[in-house]
Amino acid sequence: MKIALVALSVFLGFFNETPEIENPIVLNKTSYELSVDDQVHILHSSTEDLVFESLNPSIASVSTAGLISGVSAGSTQIKITASVEDTSFEAVVDVLVKGPVGEFKFKQNEFYLIRDLYYDIEYTLSPTLDKNSISWTSSDPSVARVENGRVYGLKIGSTLIRGTLGDLVAEMQLSVTVPLESVSFNPSSLTMTLEDTLEIPSLVYVPYDTTSSKQVAYSVSNPTIVDLVDGKLVAMGVGDAEVYVSIGSIKSTLNVRVNPKKSETGSEIITLSSDGGLNGVMNLSFGQKYEFSSNKYDVLFPVDEILEFLKSNDDAKIRIVLPDKLLSNGMAKVDSFKLPAEVFEPLVDQLLSIEIADKSNKTLIVYHFDRVSSENFNLKFSLEPIEETAVLYQKIGARSYRLRFANTAPYSFVVEIPSSAIKSTASQYHFLYKLEKGSPDDTNQMVQVDENDMIRFKIDSKDYAITFSRISVSNNTGVIVGLLALVLTVSISYGVYYFKVIKKRRNV
Repeated sequence: MKIALVALSVFLGFFNETPEIENPIVLNKTSYELSVDDQVHILHSSTEDLVFESLNPSIASVSTAGLISGVSAGSTQIKITASVEDTSFEAVVDVLVKGPVGEFKFKQNEFYLIRDLYYDIEYTLSPTLDKNSISWTSSDPSVARVENGRVYGLKIGSTLIRGTLGDLVAEMQLSVTVPLESVSFNPSSLTMTLEDTLEIPSLVYVPYDTTSSKQVAYSVSNPTIVDLVDGKLVAMGVGDAEVYVSIGSIKSTLNVRVNPKKSETGSEIITLSSDGGLNGVMNLSFGQKYEFSSNKYDVLFPVDEILEFLKSNDDAKIRIVLPDKLLSNGMAKVDSFKLPAEVFEPLVDQLLSIEIADKSNKTLIVYHFDRVSSENFNLKFSLEPIEETAVLYQKIGARSYRLRFANTAPYSFVVEIPSSAIKSTASQYHFLYKLEKGSPDDTNQMVQVDENDMIRFKIDSKDYAITFSRISVSNNTGVIVGLLALVLTVSISYGVYYFKVIKKRRNV
């Protein structure tokens, strides 16, 4: 019974089966090759309506009639679909799009373009290729845009410029720059005081947003006037100088004027420089620091260096070389030349000699100090011949010189002057007179020229006369007049007395 039922089911199912529908898509080829811009039809023998779709239209496109167009080099597929009695069928064909054959490349891989300018890209292109088919792009159009191979610089930055021709691609890294046009100091000139230190003025760059290197180099025209020390300007001497800045070939100049220091009285302050001292002698001078164009000067000493020098020298000598402008007219332009009291402090059992010389190293005077003093001493002096028309000459009555100091000595000390300063000879005697209210007072000093052609006197005042003979009473006009007056008075008195006696006798 069961066997009969199974047989009946099979028999009924056989008569109920739906016949199979064949795939209507019949392709003559399943793969195609073409070049960019070429076209090819998909070959088929289908009787049904077919639908064509490119899986990558950027490489190859396809029309509704199955016409493939090469867009760019690469591989893709065309999907074909058909529908019969609500049944869908599909197939695919492979498409290979070949790029152009030849060479396409930029001549430069990197380029710097100045903002607001343009650049026509240079490239090599095979004759078989069409330049009009090149596609141009910029990775950042806000920095630079590219049109038909011409790049326009818009703002500072970098972008990648690309040219595409089929599967040929050329690239260039392009940087938009703003080159430096000029640089200047702000301000362009300045004034300094001697020994001042100033920061170098700031620089102004044109254009302000330049992309050029700002690595600067500074130099000076005269380092004895203005020098660069640790990146700062230092006023080394009085005068004019220039400071230069350079950035590549671009340069600028800063004009600097260095003025002298001034004292409260308006005198120019000038400071002596030391050589440190050697073999018991320290040399002081002004070097090239000053112009000496002022009317009055205050001379300062390097006190700390002198004290250090005195520590290691029992018998010390300081030699000061002065320029002619300070020595002329009896040092008339020197307002102050004071040796500070601190220099005298070490002179307990010590001798300090101060020699003043001119620029030719000719000795003018030598001071010898051997005691402590709490007062400054002005080294300013003058030694001049006494003119015959002067009243003092009439009192002295012979050739003589006047030696004057700026202030009274703190104590009695010795000075030396060269014999040539008063046109003397080795055998000549010299007499020193202290001038009190313009009248000579003998100091009882009679000296000759020593073996060093120097004449030595002991000084305790500020005004002296040096003569070549003692001032005799007969040579003193005032004394002579006084004596004559006395004689005349005595004579007249005696005459009157004698006349009275004679008259009285006669009366008797």
